[in-house]
Amino acid sequence: MEQENDFLGIKPVARAAEKSIDGVGSFLGKICMPVAEELGLYFQDNVKVWRANNAAKIEEKAKELAMKSGGYEGKTVHPLLAWKIIENGSFADTPELQQVWAGLLSSSMDYQPDDSNHIFIDLVSQLTSIQVRIIEYSCLTANKYVSKSGYIQADDLHREAKAVFDITGCNDIHRLDRELDHLSNLGFFSGLGGGFHPEDSTVDLTPSALSLQLFARCCGSNQDPITFYDAKLKTA
Repeated sequence: MEQENDFLGIKPVARAAEKSIDGVGSFLGKICMPVAEELGLYFQDNVKVWRANNAAKIEEKAKELAMKSGGYEGKTVHPLLAWKIIENGSFADTPELQQVWAGLLSSSMDYQPDDSNHIFIDLVSQLTSIQVRIIEYSCLTANKYVSKSGYIQADDLHREAKAVFDITGCNDIHRLDRELDHLSNLGFFSGLGGGFHPEDSTVDLTPSALSLQLFARCCGSNQDPITFYDAKLKTA
């Protein structure tokens, strides 16, 4: 039964990842060992259960994505990617983030797996749920095309600030400004970077090529981005 529910064979990796919390309470142990031991065991057990539940949800979502892409029989995941996805993804407790990690897990599977998702794992580990919603909206909404040099690109995408409030479910303009600045610093917006215009109510949400490629992988696809967006591409 265990193997049946562990379709990628990553449960041993997940169990090993849980050991990363063993150092919790080291400071408290120096000043009050009995309390540290009591709280440490309680905290560790609860964190393990919480992370295991998150990892199980990610695995199930990844399985669903894999089945939609032709199944997973005979496919494997590079050990480094499996480790990092479970290690980082097990801390994700929102549907948006769990879906993204599931997409990366699914798109990491292949008959001859490689580590090409490594860069995307590092990027996703820095994202919030709000940022995931923004990336999804920008990549789905922007008009996409192939440049003369053969790169995936997107036309400018500008919206009023209210649209960003609706997309994210957040009305705190200062938080959204931080979230957008962070996305810009990570390279998710095209040109000089997106975000709020300082003098009016417009927002630049133009996705960069990096953002378009990451979104495709987070949807569970390991196709090249031009193939993934093929039906939605326009001529340059």
